[in-house]
Amino acid sequence: MMKNDDDDDDEAMMKFPTTCPSCGASTDTDMCVMNLPHFKEVIIMSLTCEKCGYKSNEVKGGGEIASHGTRITLRAETTCDMSRGVVK
Repeated sequence: MMKNDDDDDDEAMMKFPTTCPSCGASTDTDMCVMNLPHFKEVIIMSLTCEKCGYKSNEVKGGGEIASHGTRITLRAETTCDMSRGVVK
């Protein structure tokens, strides 16, 4: 596990070996677990293949499931509305 001096104890950068989904070469995935206000725990993963240039970034919700939820309604009215990333 790698760690920067600026990081809090809860926000350590981790690296683990993986296989590129595009070309099958061995590469690494970087992962960081962060606690963001209003989002609880968030897992950020990034993969860049040095061989073929494939890139992938993911943001996933982590942590426990709340005992009750909130309904959020998103109205997509234009094509531009569909090009936004939404984190729940």
